[in-house]
Amino acid sequence: MKIQLIRIIAAIILLTISFPLATDARKVKTKDAITDSVMQRIFCYAQKIDTTGRGSHSSYAYTKFQMRTNKRNATLALVPTMYAISYGAGRKFISEFYNRIEVNEKGAPVIHRLLNLSTIPHRKSTMSAALNYMTPNVYGENLFQENILSPFHRSNRRYYKYSVTPLLYGMAQVYAYPRIKNTQLVETRAIVRIQNGQIQMCDFEGEYDMTRFYISVTMGKEGFKSLGPVKCDMRANFSFMGNKITGKYTTIYDLPKVLEDTIRNSADTAMMSKVRPIKLNTDEEMIYRIYYGRQEERKRKAAALGEKKKDFAKDVLWEIVGDNLLNRISSDFGKKQQGYFRIDPLFNPLYMGYSESKGVVYKFKINAQYAFNDNIKLSAGIKGGYSFRQHRFYYRIPVKFSYNTRHEGYLQLEIGNGNRINTNKLARQALGYMDPKDSIGGFSPAEIPSLLLGKSTFTEFKDNYMRLTNTGASPHIGRWNWEW
Repeated sequence: MKIQLIRIIAAIILLTISFPLATDARKVKTKDAITDSVMQRIFCYAQKIDTTGRGSHSSYAYTKFQMRTNKRNATLALVPTMYAISYGAGRKFISEFYNRIEVNEKGAPVIHRLLNLSTIPHRKSTMSAALNYMTPNVYGENLFQENILSPFHRSNRRYYKYSVTPLLYGMAQVYAYPRIKNTQLVETRAIVRIQNGQIQMCDFEGEYDMTRFYISVTMGKEGFKSLGPVKCDMRANFSFMGNKITGKYTTIYDLPKVLEDTIRNSADTAMMSKVRPIKLNTDEEMIYRIYYGRQEERKRKAAALGEKKKDFAKDVLWEIVGDNLLNRISSDFGKKQQGYFRIDPLFNPLYMGYSESKGVVYKFKINAQYAFNDNIKLSAGIKGGYSFRQHRFYYRIPVKFSYNTRHEGYLQLEIGNGNRINTNKLARQALGYMDPKDSIGGFSPAEIPSLLLGKSTFTEFKDNYMRLTNTGASPHIGRWNWEW
């Protein structure tokens, strides 16, 4: 009797313990099912939207940003795109752009600048990387050009963890967290329509290229416009060796056409007042007043003193030479600006490195591209570096002919000399001699049979190569590589 009573009590205890566990398991499974369902709809949303006419559609956008140098020192001049604000009395700057935007076949924006007002000296582009974040491709594989991986593209789901919380009125809040800490990943929060996976608004937070950014995006309502933003706000904090710069950005999209498209990078204040969709605040108006007041004061002083003698140190060494050394050199060409070339800053501390084997290494990059039409492009580049310790020049020269951009069809020829292989273990393996010593030099030919042909040392291998790659535009062509 006692044994039966003990068995009954044990059964009751087990049922009591297992019931809440089973309930919790069902809750977890239900939550995972909701998350999977909503994320699948988000991943598929862009493919379900009719994008007919998107490539030929042009829209207009207005951007303004205010920048403040909270702390700065001499090292700020060494940072590309920061040279223009690294000296002078100004601590606050403002810029305004009015752009015409087209969308290519991949959904990436192509920007043509019509108006450009700025209090930055020479209207230079400062924190240009941050400006790229104002045109996010939310549903694309890359969120901003080729830098950040979007959490809302199917191919990137392995890099993120997702959590979905249902809200009222058929909406849900989606959180996306990076699985690993990486500058190409962002923390994201979005409001999504559960029925079809359409993103209404989203926030991104991340850090890339020494800039911490916080971005808030409001998406379009319907059609292919729902694949892009209608408004984007950003706060950016740049920090480098004691320099601290903050910026506030706002871009408004899908504005009506007001000006002719033939205008290029004009600094007309009357035109900007005509197209400006939001008023300047008091602080922004004050920055403009101080800037134009200083301009007028300089003109009055110059007129009073007559012809001003040219200051060689300031006007030539500081302005011209320094500007070209520390800023990117770029230019567009062609009747419709369909070609460009870019030369990275000649002196860029971010492109200099050091290693024990190579010593100090100086690197540089040159790119050029010409688009014959929307589907055929030719691009070429040179990525090189010089090792001061080895007195050796390293290079990689890719030439790419895209004959079917819409379907990733291209032919690429790449020539380079790669890195010299000087690992002694590999050398000893190649020579058929295994020894734990660090060097193979100085061994007698009798010890290493492979050196009997007259080689006294054999410590490094060359890596010259020429690679030809073709990626076909259809499954029948496929992909092939040829390497020499």
